[in-house]
Amino acid sequence: MKFKPKLIPTIITLTGLAVLLLLGTWQMNRLEWKQFLIKQMNEKSALPSTALPKSIDDFEKYKYRRVNVKGVFDHEKEIHLFVGARSERGRAGYDVLTPLKREDGSYVLVDRGWVDSEVKAKEKRPETLIEGEVEIEGMIHLGENRGRFTPDNDINKNLWFWINIDEIKSYAGINLQNFYVRALKKDGESSYPIASDSFIKVRNNHLQYAITWYSLAIILLIIYFLYHRKEVGGK
Repeated sequence: MKFKPKLIPTIITLTGLAVLLLLGTWQMNRLEWKQFLIKQMNEKSALPSTALPKSIDDFEKYKYRRVNVKGVFDHEKEIHLFVGARSERGRAGYDVLTPLKREDGSYVLVDRGWVDSEVKAKEKRPETLIEGEVEIEGMIHLGENRGRFTPDNDINKNLWFWINIDEIKSYAGINLQNFYVRALKKDGESSYPIASDSFIKVRNNHLQYAITWYSLAIILLIIYFLYHRKEVGGK
């Protein structure tokens, strides 16, 4: 049986094949980058925690490192960050972010963790309004970038959808550091606010995506050859 490829189907197939192979290769490159990132995160987060310096000029040095910071919470200026329904709880809730005043008078914002929307108001969870000096172990993060569909922060209602350090400085009326500390959960701790787990969750689906694109490329080739085989056989 003779194989006689047609011009238009061949052009379309070659174009589609090139796109699919490029997408598959791009995902493989992303996989390599993500694996390196996860390795770096695991290595740094496994290091012993270090004291948080007064200021940080080189953020990369402390990226993914666990830090300890001492101070007194200013509960009057806590921030309520809406985080929606968490899968492990299945209910809408908020992260409570509270300025922490350090011994030297400087302030750092601490993401203390999650509370159910029913107890968002401070008056409904007096046990969380810790007085006196506390020591927090956490990880340093820069402020967030606003997503395309993320609403504006409603500063007047203390309703936040993304962490904008400059806006929080203006709301709280204090000079916060240009980063915040995400508190880590202690062993056996389950009371509000529920802090983050000590391990870092990173999605890594690039291999599955690459396999999908390469599989589609193979399927496209099979369809191309079957199509022309059918055409020639029918003459």
